[in-house]
Amino acid sequence: MPKKFSGHRKPSSAPPRLPVKAPAKPRSSIPPPFEGIQSNTCRNAACSNFGIEPVVDPSRRGKGKRVGDGYAIVGHNKIRGQARLRCRKCGEHASLKSNLGIKEELDRIGAYLKAPPGPSCSNIGCVNHGLAVRKSPKAYYAHGKSPSGSRRWRCKACGSTVTDSTGRRRQRKSYENRLVFELLINKSPIKAIARVADLSPNAVYDKIDFIREQCLAFARSREAELPRIPIRRLQISTDRQDYVINWTDRKDRRNTKLTAVGSADNKTGYVFGMHLNFDPSVEREEIERQTQLLGDYNYTHPYLRRHARLWLELDQRSAQPLPLGVPALVKGEGAMKRVQKFIREQEFLADPEAKEAVTSFEALPRRGMQVHFEYTVHAHFRLLRSLIGNAGRVRMFMDQDDTLRAGCLSAFAGEILAGRADAFFVQIDKTYGVDTRRKLILQSLATYEAFRQKHGVDWDDRRIRLHMIREQLENLGTRKPGWRDRWIKDPQHTLNEPDKAVCWITDRGGYGLHHLAVIISRASLHGIDRYFMQLRRLLSMLERPVHSPSSNRTWHGYSPYNPEMVQKVLDIFRVHYNFVKTERQRKGPDGRLVPVRTPAMKLGLARGQIRIEDILYFNGGRVD
Repeated sequence: MPKKFSGHRKPSSAPPRLPVKAPAKPRSSIPPPFEGIQSNTCRNAACSNFGIEPVVDPSRRGKGKRVGDGYAIVGHNKIRGQARLRCRKCGEHASLKSNLGIKEELDRIGAYLKAPPGPSCSNIGCVNHGLAVRKSPKAYYAHGKSPSGSRRWRCKACGSTVTDSTGRRRQRKSYENRLVFELLINKSPIKAIARVADLSPNAVYDKIDFIREQCLAFARSREAELPRIPIRRLQISTDRQDYVINWTDRKDRRNTKLTAVGSADNKTGYVFGMHLNFDPSVEREEIERQTQLLGDYNYTHPYLRRHARLWLELDQRSAQPLPLGVPALVKGEGAMKRVQKFIREQEFLADPEAKEAVTSFEALPRRGMQVHFEYTVHAHFRLLRSLIGNAGRVRMFMDQDDTLRAGCLSAFAGEILAGRADAFFVQIDKTYGVDTRRKLILQSLATYEAFRQKHGVDWDDRRIRLHMIREQLENLGTRKPGWRDRWIKDPQHTLNEPDKAVCWITDRGGYGLHHLAVIISRASLHGIDRYFMQLRRLLSMLERPVHSPSSNRTWHGYSPYNPEMVQKVLDIFRVHYNFVKTERQRKGPDGRLVPVRTPAMKLGLARGQIRIEDILYFNGGRVD
C-alpha cells in the first residue's frame, strides 16, 4: 500500500526525481598521451627535462606527489582546487592541458588537408557500400544530374542512385563568382556586393560558401606537397589578432570576441595558417548536456573534462578579468619597459599560458562554440610542424605571449632538441607615431656615426649593429640571468618596427656570439604583421571598430553577426594572399623591372601567378 502524503505541501503529479550521485572528484593526475600527443612537459628549453614526457606514479598520493621522471603535481596558488605540473629539475611550472582536446582541435583546423571521401552507395547490403565514387570510378557509371544540378551516378552492383550532395545551392550565376570574390577581398560589405552583383544577400552568402570550398580544395592540393619540398631555412613569425562579433539579441547586447592565431614566413611572406578559436560543427546545448551527464561540472580540473577545449557556461561564470595591480601599458613607453611589465604581469595572472577570459561582460557565441584559445594555439603549431617538418632549420619569432610560447615549444620540442629549431620573443612598441618613428631612425644613424668617431673605424651600419648586439650578449653571459631576462635591445630602428627587443627562449647553447648576433638582427614579426594589416584594410568584416569621441561609444557596424563568417573570409583571403596577390613591381639594382612573384612562387608551391578563375574552376588538376 502506498503511503499517504503528510505535510503542508500538496503532492506533485510529476514522477519523483531519482537521486543523482556525483562522480568522485579525481585525484590530480597528468592527462595521458593521446595518439602521440603529450603537451604536458617542461617548458624550459635549457632544462634536461625539456621534451621528456612525464609518467605519473599512481602509488604516490598527497600534495606534491612525485612523478618517476622528475616532475611533480602541485596545487595552484591562485586557483583553488586546480593543479599544475612542476619540473623538479628547474622549478618551472606549466599548466596542464587535455591531449584529447588538442587532437580534436588539430583535426578541426587540419580537416581541409584531407580530401572528402565523396558520395558512395548507400545500400548497406551492397558490395559497393561505403566505396567512394572518386576512389572506385569503375564501380559506378554516370547518371546525369539531379533537379538541383548535382551530379548523379548509378551503382553497377545494386542499381541504386548516388547523388553528389555537397550541401550548397546550384550556382545559377556562376559568372558572378569572380566579381563576388574580388569585391569580398576589397573592402566591400555583403550588402554592397549584393547591390553591385545584382544578387540577393542569400545568394552572396551561398557564393561565399562555394568560393571558400574551392579555395580550401586548391590549398589542399598545394600544401599537401609542403612536407616533400626541400626547404633549407624558414623564419616564421607568429602573432594573434582579435575580432568582434555583433550581438543578435536586443535583450542581450553583449558582443563576442574571438581570436585567431597566424604564422607567416618572413622571407617569402607565405601564410601557413590563420586559425580562429571557434568550432561551428558542435552544438552548445548538446555539449552542455553531455558535460552534465558525465559529471564533468564536478571536476575541479578543467583539463580532465571530456570537452576540455570548449568554453562551457561554467567556464564563463568562473572567468575573472585581469586583477587590479596588473601594470598598465603606456603609449610610447618603449619596448624594454613593456618587457618588464609583461614579466611582472605573470605575478598577477592565474595562468599565464591561458589568460583568455570570457567574462560576464562578453557573450559566448550563440551558434557553434568558442574554443579555449590555448588549445587552438597548440593545434596551430602542431599543424605547422606537419607542414614544414622537412625544413632544414626553422626559427620562430613570436610576440611576448606565454600562450604562444607553450604551444610552440610543445609542438617543436623534438626539433629544438635536435638543434633544427629555435624560438624567440620579439617585443615592439607599435604605439609610436610616424614622426616619432622617423626621429628614432635618425637616432640610430647618429648612434652609428658616434661609434665610428669614438673607435676610429670605417664600418658600415650593419657591422656596427652586430657589434653592439654582441656586446649585449657578452654582458648577459657574465650575469647568467633566467631566460625571461635575456633580452637584447636592437639598436636599429625601422619605420615598421621601431624600438625592438629580442629574447632567445630556447637557449641551449651551440651558437657563437657573432652567429647569434646575426640571428637576433633578423628577428622580426613583419611577415605576420604585414598580413594582419592587409586583413584589416581589405576585409570590411574584420576592420577595426570606429570610435565616436562625441558619444564615447564604439561602432561595430561592419562586424559579422555569424562567427562562422570570420573563418570563411580568413580562408578565402589567405589563399588569395598566397597564390594570387603579387608584390609591387620594383626596379632591381640594374634598373630593370623585377618580375612580380607571389608568396607561393617564392616558397616553391607555384611556378607562376594563379588566376582567380583557376581557383573557382579548380577540379584537382595542375593549373600552372
